[in-house]
Amino acid sequence: MGLTEMLQKTHFFFHFPGNDLYKIMLDDWMQYTCGYWKDAKNLNEAQVAKMELIAQKLKLEPGMRVLDIGCGFGTLGKYLAKYYGVSVTGCTISEEQVNLGKSLCEGLPVEFILSDYR
Repeated sequence: MGLTEMLQKTHFFFHFPGNDLYKIMLDDWMQYTCGYWKDAKNLNEAQVAKMELIAQKLKLEPGMRVLDIGCGFGTLGKYLAKYYGVSVTGCTISEEQVNLGKSLCEGLPVEFILSDYR
């Protein structure tokens, strides 16, 4: 194993310690990106406002397809599929995120690709 591969694996384990930590510290949607706080009163509202803003800016319509690179647990895909009728393909480097994401998005047109896209 070369130095680059060792560093990538080390980076991966530092940044993806397991789903339990994320469940404790993140909002109901398990998102770990910024929120949109314009009218939000709490983190959960800010995350929903962010997902809504993304959908509006993309001018999504039923039947469209969305590619989410770095999808985490796929909850943006869940939101877009549920409320906008789109199909979503999410790409992540974490097998744990894929497994939980599939569970969270069950019954929706959200698929996951486990791939090191970096």
